[in-house]
Amino acid sequence: PFVSISQIVSDNCFIQAQFVELGIGPCGTFGTTVDAPPGYHPRGGSSGNPLKLGFIADQGKDGWAVGNPNYCGDYYVTGRPEEGWGISMDNKHYNNNLLCAESDVPGKIIEYRNDGTFITGTWQGEKDGLTIKAKTYVPLNKLYFLTEVTLKNTTKDTIHNVYYMRNIDPD
Repeated sequence: PFVSISQIVSDNCFIQAQFVELGIGPCGTFGTTVDAPPGYHPRGGSSGNPLKLGFIADQGKDGWAVGNPNYCGDYYVTGRPEEGWGISMDNKHYNNNLLCAESDVPGKIIEYRNDGTFITGTWQGEKDGLTIKAKTYVPLNKLYFLTEVTLKNTTKDTIHNVYYMRNIDPD
């Protein structure tokens, strides 16, 4: 039987389901800042990130070493890694991306869990009275993942023009 792995290593969250492996960096981006633990399949890239983990999938559902290609990805970590997210509010802009090289919103991984259906990794941060919580769900036996983002104003004041965005430059 398949045994899934989910763990936090040096403030990075590593999630391994049967057909998907995903890494979440300490600033909430997809793509880790440290190498993947043994048992993962990082493909990395030529930019000095050979063992970092972004997002890979065994698209054939036939095993990580079978098929041509044997698996797809890494979508985020190869080349010049660009994946991230940003918040705009009150005409100010904040971004976390580039494997956390740009990290305007402080936060951390607050939870990882396996409930037998999904493996989840949750990142939470705060900037100028706005709490940002991103919970990523990886189904154990599917070829996708979902991220639910919750924004919460923790002040008594109104925060105007709040926008959230996510970007990716797959290589």
